[in-house]
Amino acid sequence: ETPQRTPPWLIVLRLLLAALIILGFAEPLLNAQGELAGRKALMLVVSAFMCGLVGAFNAHYINFLEPDYAFSSVWVTLPIVAAIFGGYRTLTGPVIGAVAVYLVDQLVFKAIMPSGHQLVLGLLLVAMVLLSPDGLLSIARNMTGRRHAAA
Repeated sequence: ETPQRTPPWLIVLRLLLAALIILGFAEPLLNAQGELAGRKALMLVVSAFMCGLVGAFNAHYINFLEPDYAFSSVWVTLPIVAAIFGGYRTLTGPVIGAVAVYLVDQLVFKAIMPSGHQLVLGLLLVAMVLLSPDGLLSIARNMTGRRHAAA
């Protein structure tokens, strides 16, 4: 029986995830070894590629593209708000934040206030930064920790 080989793309993906984790928690160590700039550049290239890919799918999906829509400030601020809201030093936090922020923004705030819904989103972000700087993920961890401690 021959052992199965790990595909090269999976090895690269694991290395990138390890680089993200190290970059998030051991930044001074990487800086001392001189590897920080290279890893940050690699993460920038990967994130730019992913943004371009999603932008291409978005333009294809909506069947038009105009400068006012493509370069709107919403596309700049919404990912930042989602990352901070979910917890920006984790891999799952920005995903949870993106789903929560986008759904609440589109389904609740935009229905109530079509022209000023971004203001409510900004107020929620300020409240999140003041009350829980580590985002929704830390709130969920604290709640599950309390539930397990009470049991």
